[in-house]
Amino acid sequence: MTLVADTRFLLVHTFPADEDERDLIRELMHRSLREHLVIPSIVVTEYFKTAGRKIGKHGVSTQISILKEDGAEIIDLDESTAFLAGELALKNEKRSIGDTLIAATALAIHASHIISDDHHFHEFDLKTKWI
Repeated sequence: MTLVADTRFLLVHTFPADEDERDLIRELMHRSLREHLVIPSIVVTEYFKTAGRKIGKHGVSTQISILKEDGAEIIDLDESTAFLAGELALKNEKRSIGDTLIAATALAIHASHIISDDHHFHEFDLKTKWI
């Protein structure tokens, strides 16, 4: 079973609101890594932009490296996924390009779920998991 990380998942994992959320998000991360966690390249970019403000470039690079060492796979945007994202963007004009690219990645690799609490992924006929 393959799971796709949304940017929010990485951000909450790095910056949980409290101890309860920290414990729950860590468990979700462990389960996701065991099942095969994929991180779309757009998620790395969005994570870098947001988390980098708090932990800097080195901190972001370290966090991503740890996830890769633990088994997460970063997937680059390829031509067919870019075309699929374009088609989704035409159908879902209210959604951001980032979310459209994440959804297209999940559809292209036949992921079982996106790890996110953003319910708008259901508009793309995708399932989500959250804490």
